[in-house]
Amino acid sequence: FKRMLIFLHGTMQYDGAAVGMLQDNSIKKIASYGSDELLDIRLLSWTNQRVKAVFSSREPVISKQARVNTQGLNTAIDELLLHRMDIPVLSGQKVVGLVTLFREGEIFDTNDVQLTASVVFHSMIALREARLQLEVKRLSSASTPTKLTLYSREQFVSKVKPVFKKLGKPRECSLFIAEIDNFDEVVDDMGRDAGAVLYKAVSKTIISELQSEDILGSYGKEGFIILLDETDMNHAKAIADKIRIKVSKIKLTYQDFVISTTLSIGLTIVSEEEDLPTLMRKADMGLFIAKENGRNTVKVSL
Repeated sequence: FKRMLIFLHGTMQYDGAAVGMLQDNSIKKIASYGSDELLDIRLLSWTNQRVKAVFSSREPVISKQARVNTQGLNTAIDELLLHRMDIPVLSGQKVVGLVTLFREGEIFDTNDVQLTASVVFHSMIALREARLQLEVKRLSSASTPTKLTLYSREQFVSKVKPVFKKLGKPRECSLFIAEIDNFDEVVDDMGRDAGAVLYKAVSKTIISELQSEDILGSYGKEGFIILLDETDMNHAKAIADKIRIKVSKIKLTYQDFVISTTLSIGLTIVSEEEDLPTLMRKADMGLFIAKENGRNTVKVSL
């Protein structure tokens, strides 16, 4: 929704805007752009009267609002009026939210209303299509059993303990920690749902290159930890590079945007002399070096 507000700002003049969605019988702000830093939107109210007017008519409402004036730690309402436009967000025939724009100077006119309503309408269509695509993918994946499970970090530690007990020649294992390079940027720009979609896509890509004997776990909000069973260093690096290249080719459609990403990987060899926390620190150091060397690379730490 923030991208929608940015797009609108490029096509018409306004000072600030916010998107609010209906949650628990009240409007909750989910995105804003423009004068948010000036406190205007932070104190922007969707009063019962305003909400009722838009929800009952399902039509845009143009009005005026006194501007918040801040001086140091003091906040006051001055006489300067902001012109305000509230556009309903529709899901079918039901109003599910509001897009509110305001500006000083000129009142919003019919062209402004039509443009904003059209952008909101097409944004909702794109959102519904994206959700439908995700649901189709979810059902498809649910009907196709995967050969590997993505464990939590705690479950991962529990699963690898038996492997460590069996370590010894000729058995050889490798451990690597991978992290999505632009995860935070995606979440900041598009929200946590977009981050979840990206994380799931990367995890599926990783799983597609692993064997049933390997063990995969989550590592923080944007990372993965993998134990490659009976895999020497050279083979492990080849697998890590293959995963990295495959992830770099991911192109996800989320709402009306395309998300691409890369993966940084730190790799180490598992030995009988070292415990799991030590090996994880080594792989983490490899990940740090990969990040420092421009990302989208694999670095070995022994």
